Amino acid sequence: MTRLFRNPNRTSQELVRTIFGLKQGEIRAYFALTAQPHSSANHLADALDQHRRYAARSLRGLHDVDLAEREQEVLDTGGQGYVYDPVPVEQVQQYLQNQLNEWVEHLRAEIETLDSEIEAELACDGGSDECSCAYETEG
Repeated sequence: MTRLFRNPNRTSQELVRTIFGLKQGEIRAYFALTAQPHSSANHLADALDQHRRYAARSLRGLHDVDLAEREQEVLDTGGQGYVYDPVPVEQVQQYLQNQLNEWVEHLRAEIETLDSEIEAELACDGGSDECSCAYETEG
């Protein structure tokens, strides 16, 4: 997490969780995976002190939003399973930056719309006889 944020804290986790639409367990799994790449669900379950089923669900969720890559591997028991690696931190940083830029642009557009509405309202409240304010009601 320190590679993703200079001063990681709860807000950092919430930011990543919110932008990617993750559940709390998935964000914990992501940061555990960054600390222990190339992990199976069993290995990550031990690291998170969770049941394997919950760790596997979290890893699938991370894979679904492109925060984790997975590859199929033959297990020691002879069966097939997946091992997961986190996507490069730079890729996550770029995605977060893009989302932030989109949010800022959206917020700017909302502020401009609000400014226009306030100006129209003030013009109507100014007593102008020529006001054709959309907010006026017939009386």
